[in-house]
Amino acid sequence: MLLSCYSLDFGNIVLNSNPKKRVFKLSNSGDLNLDVVFDSKAFKAAGYTITPERVTKLMKGQTVTMLVTYSSKKSKVSMGKNRTLVPMEVKNGPKYQLELVHNLTFPEISIETEQLDFGRVLVNQRKTVFLRFSNDKEVDCNWEIKKQGLNPSEKKDESRFQLLPQSGCIQPGQRTTVQLSFMPSQDKTYQYKFMVSIADNAKSLMIYVRGQGAQVALEYSPEIIKIGPVLPYDDCAYALLEVRNPSDYDTELFSLDFDRQFCQEEKELL
Repeated sequence: MLLSCYSLDFGNIVLNSNPKKRVFKLSNSGDLNLDVVFDSKAFKAAGYTITPERVTKLMKGQTVTMLVTYSSKKSKVSMGKNRTLVPMEVKNGPKYQLELVHNLTFPEISIETEQLDFGRVLVNQRKTVFLRFSNDKEVDCNWEIKKQGLNPSEKKDESRFQLLPQSGCIQPGQRTTVQLSFMPSQDKTYQYKFMVSIADNAKSLMIYVRGQGAQVALEYSPEIIKIGPVLPYDDCAYALLEVRNPSDYDTELFSLDFDRQFCQEEKELL
């Protein structure tokens, strides 16, 4: 007959982390000496050790401190909530059970998307988007951006993208917002991948970004202006120049030759 079951909860344990320890006290509240043996087959396969495994001649009123250690590296249990029942055999006495409980987990970041396309961005202008990092796990998530070995062309593209902040810690159930920016320097396609390293997680999170640099180019018609013959002392002569903007961006057009302040400053520098 099972008289009672006692529970020892280890809480959340990160996979492959350092061993976690818990203690409990075993007291003899009876009149006779107590001999207790813990069934090692029940707890060793689950990654636990109990010290001592056997208590002998525990006298009336005496108490002994028991140490229970759990190592996920030696465990054969699955991820999530795990319960292990350890029989406690009391010589010439009733049966007891010790329930060992833990939640095996690992830190992880959830994001809305792993691929970001900035689209077309004007050269030397910056476009910024925001991405949310979420921690849906039960433990803290420490992360940082890892530098990668890149070839020269990849390094040029890397300098055009920026992610801020470069590291952080997200509490369980919390979120943080990171800022990603893209500023092209040429009319070309850029692409890069950020590697987010997560402590106690062998798998890194990859964020792929790309963007297209766009250059404003106006079209002139005609390309060469010919005014033709002009009589002396005529008031003016003119020719029509058509300027067309084929891009999707508003463009400001001006000529420094008609900027009086600029012309004056140029004369002073000569």
